[in-house]
Amino acid sequence: MKLPWGQFARAVLAVGEVALSLIRLIGAGLTIRSFGKLLTQNLGYRPYNQICWGVLTLAVRTQRDPADITRAIRAELDRFDKDVPLENVRTMSQLVSANVAQRRLSVQLLGGFAGSALLLSALGL
Repeated sequence: MKLPWGQFARAVLAVGEVALSLIRLIGAGLTIRSFGKLLTQNLGYRPYNQICWGVLTLAVRTQRDPADITRAIRAELDRFDKDVPLENVRTMSQLVSANVAQRRLSVQLLGGFAGSALLLSALGL
């Protein structure tokens, strides 16, 4: 016996509702289980002042020669702790140049390919 379209649609929707409810129930159970496991985990909390980040960045604005300033900063650091390293000293123009180098290369390549395409289209190839 064939079901009319309306009864068939209601049956499909009822099965869908049951399936969605079952999925929600399983999801809720998994969520509760995950929270239970999370509560038993040691998250390794340490106060902020005990965390060693390992990096110190110092920016200095000056009109003088960077080498002179570097020597002065090194002397001041030696007053506090001779084991603190002072490395990777760069001027702001060097830092900016290093940060935009990849983007500059991409733009130059794009410009070169665009110029090649323009030349080829002008020649009619």
